[in-house]
Amino acid sequence: MKQIIKLSEQFGTRIHIRAQVAAFEKTLSPTNSYLLDFSGIETVSRSVADEFYTLVHSDKHVEIYNMNDFVRKMYDAVTFGRFMPRDLQYSFDEIIECPDMETLRYNLNPNKLTIANTFKAIGKDVSVTRESPAPGKQGSYHVKFHGGGDDKCVEVAQKLQDNYGFYCNNDWRSQIYNGELELIDSL
Repeated sequence: MKQIIKLSEQFGTRIHIRAQVAAFEKTLSPTNSYLLDFSGIETVSRSVADEFYTLVHSDKHVEIYNMNDFVRKMYDAVTFGRFMPRDLQYSFDEIIECPDMETLRYNLNPNKLTIANTFKAIGKDVSVTRESPAPGKQGSYHVKFHGGGDDKCVEVAQKLQDNYGFYCNNDWRSQIYNGELELIDSL
């Protein structure tokens, strides 16, 4: 016979810490069978859902039921993620050497990161360099489109101008189609 465990009596209405589930798992015997009742549990974190997934698929005889929609969706997301390939070949992350604080500040510039990430979000491989401004002048960012620019890049450049306060020279559209762009900080 399966032992029913009402999780809300163990954890309250929210479970957000993975270690809580790990500690709970240690109280379960592999020789018994359990039904974990999620009624009364309003939310769980993704890491907690992952712990319950691991528990259900462990040597312990555990089944789950009575999950509300939110908890079920979180559990399903973890389940789905377990079957997706973990292929990082499409990662846009790059390692940047920063031997001093000035180089670090330069590379962590929020405008530079915004520009790069905005174009990368539409699948463009770009590099962004920052031109240091003269005192009292605006700085600018040179964007290089590896593989060339297109209409999507024009749309993104327009959004950067409209939403982030950059502006471009008059020929900015033709610059994009030629594979580069200069964005200027507004003061």
